[in-house]
Amino acid sequence: MDADPDILLSVRDLTVALPVGGRMVDVIDSVSFTLGAREILGIVGESGSGKSMTALALMGLIDAPGARVTGSARFKGREL
Repeated sequence: MDADPDILLSVRDLTVALPVGGRMVDVIDSVSFTLGAREILGIVGESGSGKSMTALALMGLIDAPGARVTGSARFKGREL
C-alpha cells in the first residue's frame, strides 16, 4: 500500500511487449508516474508513441496473443 493517502495512481516501470516477427518488441518501455488527488495528467505525443497502449495496459485491456505486460500500477494503494 502506498504510504501517502493523497496518491491516487502510482505507475512504476510499466512495460508492454508484443510479439513481432518471431521476437518480443517493447512498445511501452518503463513508463513511471504518480498522480495525486486533485491533480490532472495529460499524456501527449506523436501518433504511435504509446499513449493509447499505456491507457489500455493500465485498464488491463491488452489482449493480443503473446503480449507481456509488466510493472506495477496502484490505484488508491490497491494493485491493478
